[in-house]
Amino acid sequence: MMRKWLLVVVLVLLTGCFSTPIMTGQPLEQWDKFKGASFTPARGLDEKTAELVFIREADKVPGPAFNIYVNENYLASLLDGTYKSVVVCVDNHRVAFNFSSAEAFTNRYGGVAYPVQGNSVNYLKIVNGSDGIPTLKAIEESEALQLVSGMNKVQAHTLSRFNKRINCDLPPIVMSYVLNTSELFNPGRGDYENMLDKGKEEFFRVGKAIQSSDKKIDIVQISTYTDSSGSATYNQKLSERRAKTIRQVLREAGVDDGVEINVVGYGSQDLVADNCAVQHAQDAEQREACDQLNRRVEIVARGRSQ
Repeated sequence: MMRKWLLVVVLVLLTGCFSTPIMTGQPLEQWDKFKGASFTPARGLDEKTAELVFIREADKVPGPAFNIYVNENYLASLLDGTYKSVVVCVDNHRVAFNFSSAEAFTNRYGGVAYPVQGNSVNYLKIVNGSDGIPTLKAIEESEALQLVSGMNKVQAHTLSRFNKRINCDLPPIVMSYVLNTSELFNPGRGDYENMLDKGKEEFFRVGKAIQSSDKKIDIVQISTYTDSSGSATYNQKLSERRAKTIRQVLREAGVDDGVEINVVGYGSQDLVADNCAVQHAQDAEQREACDQLNRRVEIVARGRSQ
């Protein structure tokens, strides 16, 4: 039987390593349509999975679109009177959220693991905290269903990057880092000889932290990204070379062979800022600052308490 849980969750954004400012002048996503849909709780939930339903009641929390990220992937931007639901792993999910900003890039990394139990639907309403900072408050099913039935719409035409094919058998995320590759490699290079001294120092520090963690680290995922300049093939190969070089440094730092290190080069896929060339076509300095957000390395370590 599905259970309802009442909890109050404060807004906390935990950064894995760095956050970088950006002047975009536009929200993270754009939309102009909504999709009518009567809400129905997810089917097939079990002891390892739960559903989170994010609700933004109309005219209650002033401000721009409220961006929601699950496991560091964009899920939705909620406007007044909209909702969005997602199925997560009970002990292996993190949620980050923030208002869209035309003046600064707000970190989507890290976030909060909300305490939920398996086979449950959890309704989280955006409310104003006592300090004026938006927060999420869990509400009873009866209130939630009344709210979403009145809305009768779920946001559409935003590009969600959340992978719905979740694997709840993976160990939970215990460490997460994000670094800007512009400061770690020579431009256009990804081999060990062209990793800057700062890059070697940073990745060595990450490797030491992983190796000395009080958690039993089982898997480390290294994901590298480029900006959109150049061909897709070139960017793909460059990011793959960089990921493999970073793995080499982590091994040198002491991450032993018992820890599986997976590397993925995404090239110019999944851009954090996807309109740099258009928006800053006449300003090379602003274009460079914008592109730096996309040149990044994400390192995620998964494990459990020993």
